[in-house]
Amino acid sequence: MVEGLSGKKQKYTYTDKNRVGDHICYYSDLRKMKQHYPGWKITRSLPQLVEEIFEIVRDLNTKEHVSFLLAEQNTMVALRFANYGYILENGRVVMDGEAKALRENEDVKEFYLGIGGEGRRSFRDVKHYRRRKRWL
Repeated sequence: MVEGLSGKKQKYTYTDKNRVGDHICYYSDLRKMKQHYPGWKITRSLPQLVEEIFEIVRDLNTKEHVSFLLAEQNTMVALRFANYGYILENGRVVMDGEAKALRENEDVKEFYLGIGGEGRRSFRDVKHYRRRKRWL
């Protein structure tokens, strides 16, 4: 396909060997990333980049009145930046409303944010719900 578009014969080699370091997760600690790739001028971690992207999207929405459809698995971040939200399960909308109302909804807190009546819980505890989901 590339040869058809460019009109030039492509030179490539295939190797069955994985690149060294591709399996390492650099999510929150940049020290190892800087150690492995010293030539790269990395200044922000992935969570910082995600936060920055969300702020840019919010600014475009507020100042330029541009609407965005955002699909985000981090419910806490998504509801903090959104005006309106839809919660999907298995491709079906199970709940929707103003982001502020969703953040304050007890079901959303328990089932999607991991916050119950006693505050934030570990993931292991969240799997065992206090109540059943009423919408399924």
